Amino acid sequence: MIRHGVRVIIVMMLAVSVATAISAISTKEWRLAKSTNLPKNLDLDEGLFETCVSTDGQRICSDYESSTKDYGKYKACQGLAIASIVLQVFALGIAVYLLVSTTPEHAKAYWGALVMFSALGGILMSICVGVFSSTENADPKDLKYGYSFVLAIVSAVISFGAVIPELVSASAH
Repeated sequence: MIRHGVRVIIVMMLAVSVATAISAISTKEWRLAKSTNLPKNLDLDEGLFETCVSTDGQRICSDYESSTKDYGKYKACQGLAIASIVLQVFALGIAVYLLVSTTPEHAKAYWGALVMFSALGGILMSICVGVFSSTENADPKDLKYGYSFVLAIVSAVISFGAVIPELVSASAH
C-alpha cells in the first residue's frame, strides 16, 4: 500500500506542475516595469507571448514581432515552455497509468519514461526561465519579476521533485 500512496503523491505533484506551467505561460505577468525614465503612469507587463503597456488608464498589448529586441530569445522560451508542458503531461499520463496498474512489470517498464519526461519537463522550463531573464525590454533598475515567472519556477521545481517520493520509496525496499 505504501507504493500506491507514493504514486498518488506523484500524480498530484505532476498535476500541480502541469497546472502551474499552463498558468505561467498563459498569463502576462512574467516581468513588470514601472518606468522612471518616461511618463510616471507608464507600466509594462511582459508575458511569454505578448507585452502590454498601460498609460493613463489605456492598455495596449501586442505580440512580439521579429523586430523586437531579443525576439529569438522570446521565441526560444515559448518553444521550451510548450515542450516542457507536453513532457509533463506525458509524465502525468504515465503516472496515472502506473497508479491504476496492478502489474509490477508495468511499473518497472514505465518508471524510466516517467522519470525522463518529468525531469526533462523541469529542465526545459528552467532553461526557459533563464532565457527569459536574459531578455531586456526596459531599464533593469525598473524591472521586477511577476507571479507568472514565479509559477514557471514552481512548475520546474515540482516537475523535478515529483519523482523523488518514488526514488525514496524504492531505495527503502
